[in-house]
Amino acid sequence: MALGAQRRDIVRMVLHSGMLAVGLGVAVGGAGSLVLAPLLGSLLFQVTATDWPTFIVVAALSLPGGLCRLLHSRSQGKPRGSDGGIAI
Repeated sequence: MALGAQRRDIVRMVLHSGMLAVGLGVAVGGAGSLVLAPLLGSLLFQVTATDWPTFIVVAALSLPGGLCRLLHSRSQGKPRGSDGGIAI
């Protein structure tokens, strides 16, 4: 992060890295769960191994992680101290 960066640039950078992590986590987790679903099918009670509503709800539950990243990025864009020169 460069000195003199605009707030929107900082927010964009932090959001991009955070949402990239959330997106990769959902993609890798979804693919892994589809691969491992047949192995875990015998452990499930009244739910099929490829229950799409469950997949969608679990993916949607990762959104609060992205929202936390948004709040964090907004706080990182604010200058701190009297001159704003304190390192983040």
